[in-house]
Amino acid sequence: MKERRRQIGAGKGTRSKKSGQSIFFDGYKKHTLCAMIRWNGKWRRVPVRSLARAGNISEQRVVKPLLNFARRQLRWPILFVIEDRGYINQELARWMRRAWGMAQVIHPKSNMVPPKGCDVDGCPLCPLGERLVWEDYDSESEQLIYRGDPDACRKCPLKGDCPRQFEYDAGRNETFAGMVPSHSRLAKQLLQKLRPQVEPGFNLAKNRYDLKSMYINSRHLAQTLCVACDVLETLNLMAQERPARGRETLKSLLAETSQLELWDKF
Repeated sequence: MKERRRQIGAGKGTRSKKSGQSIFFDGYKKHTLCAMIRWNGKWRRVPVRSLARAGNISEQRVVKPLLNFARRQLRWPILFVIEDRGYINQELARWMRRAWGMAQVIHPKSNMVPPKGCDVDGCPLCPLGERLVWEDYDSESEQLIYRGDPDACRKCPLKGDCPRQFEYDAGRNETFAGMVPSHSRLAKQLLQKLRPQVEPGFNLAKNRYDLKSMYINSRHLAQTLCVACDVLETLNLMAQERPARGRETLKSLLAETSQLELWDKF
């Protein structure tokens, strides 16, 4: 069986143990970069680019190719990149911040230790131990600008000598600090409003197009299916805006892609 797997070239990897499942699997992972857009008063997840990679390839290795494609194709700048915890990488986040001016917005893992001088959320503390308020990021000095909480400063015995503005190195920890600190109100709002829509959307697409039942032993075929799924997902979104026309186009495309001869060349 191992020899056969090497011959057909299916990607191999491991996953977390679940009831009734082996920790090993053959196949490919679909890594998708999505744009969150405001449409009819709701946030919509629109696939921009997908890459099929072997299951044992680290998620961190697909971030640069996906973002580089988006930067070339999209007409608006990418300011915030909301990622899953599996994509946490200090060097990658630092490179994104310095080279492309992108802020990694991610929730730290539970076993990660915040930097020294911060509370459990990674928020810097003043000399008396009060939480500071993040105000801005200076791209030239790569410093995070903080100020004191007005309510706490009003009662502070050091208010006469306190500068009330503090600077911290954004690169000391790219997960807790970075361009947009994970403890900041902005980061929490982005994670609370947008992040919950990502994973359910992926699972919905996977079940809708029955990807679980397919055994794919070609990366080229896997990449083709990824692109096809993104097209169908976009058409589904368009069908909600123009029901008659959009659903007719979607139905026609689904009928064509269901033909087995279409995949003979793979």
